[in-house]
Amino acid sequence: MQKVRLSLLFTCLLALQVYGDTLELSDGKTYTGYLFVKADQSRWFHAAETGRDIKLEGKDYNARYNPTGRKNTAAVIPIEFPIQYEQVIETIEKVLIEESAKGHRAIVIELDTPGGRVDITRNLCSIIPRYSTCPLAAYIKGGRFGGAYSAGAIIAMACNKIYAAPNTCIGAATSITIQDGAPADIARVYGEDAAEKFRSAFRNYIASIASSNGHSPYIAMAMEEKDMELLAVARNDERIFIDKDRMLKDDRIIEVVSPEGELLTLTAEKAVDYGFAVKIVTSRKQLLEDMFPGKNVRPIEMVSVRESYDEVEKALDYAGKLMEKITKEFRTIELKHSTGSMYRKDLLRSVNVIKKNAEFLLKFKEKYIDIQFEKEEIQKIINEAESVVSAIR
Repeated sequence: MQKVRLSLLFTCLLALQVYGDTLELSDGKTYTGYLFVKADQSRWFHAAETGRDIKLEGKDYNARYNPTGRKNTAAVIPIEFPIQYEQVIETIEKVLIEESAKGHRAIVIELDTPGGRVDITRNLCSIIPRYSTCPLAAYIKGGRFGGAYSAGAIIAMACNKIYAAPNTCIGAATSITIQDGAPADIARVYGEDAAEKFRSAFRNYIASIASSNGHSPYIAMAMEEKDMELLAVARNDERIFIDKDRMLKDDRIIEVVSPEGELLTLTAEKAVDYGFAVKIVTSRKQLLEDMFPGKNVRPIEMVSVRESYDEVEKALDYAGKLMEKITKEFRTIELKHSTGSMYRKDLLRSVNVIKKNAEFLLKFKEKYIDIQFEKEEIQKIINEAESVVSAIR
């Protein structure tokens, strides 16, 4: 019976995102330290007293929050770019795994983004809680984009607390897809019926993400659904936010938060007023002071995330130019070969250079999965080059 009770207790703790920093084993031993998760998603506990890592699978234990054994640091993951590259998300996942094992007091997701791809956003929103074994905060810091929009707003909702810098915004979480490398309306690409099914599922997904982290699901849905009228109403002497269609008879309308026909976007001030954000702060230091008063927690920025984005951007630019060069040169060679206007030796050398560049690009594509053209497209050029070489010989 004891075994079942402890297992159920731990399941509940995980569901509530209570971070176990004091470990009590069924044999009576107690350790202070911190939980962390490895890449295979196995859960471990670092015992500060012994410096030993204890694997928790197969053990009966209770974990409760007590950050005594944690370091006085916070990992800061900056997302200050469009959310569009799978490789960058892989870097964020790697960072979360590594930082989870270092015993930070908190992880801060720093946001200044116009949004991005739905599939990548959902992937990131599943990764964040999977490896985060300490409190999570989103910091909408502002900058080039001025806030967290669309996918950025959803990532903020995946955190336990949301903070915002002055003059920033959060919202407009509408769903888009990518066609020919550019953002596109889902209805235009897949048709209105399919688009509405997707939007309905996406609305519920956003509401679930928000609700599970203590944020209003109706505010979240209003950021995605422009046909919804969001109201602030008084119910039992309490202000709540609700879809107009779900009002009760005795509800009293306080405010129309978002009229029908508009996507909801909140200023930092409104986000705090509505309880969607905790507080307006001007720096990481101020945010961490609010989370851990008097502890002087030191933020550590994970620069590898920004470096990963810059690397992918450069790789895509290089690959695009190389592909354009290969295609142009190969068409020129084909023309000269068909007209006999080029010496055989020069023709053979030029085709081999093109083939070599295409083979390099194929390997480059394997390293940078976000390169937009397909492997088959590159392989076709290689095959055609080999055919030309065979014909010349």
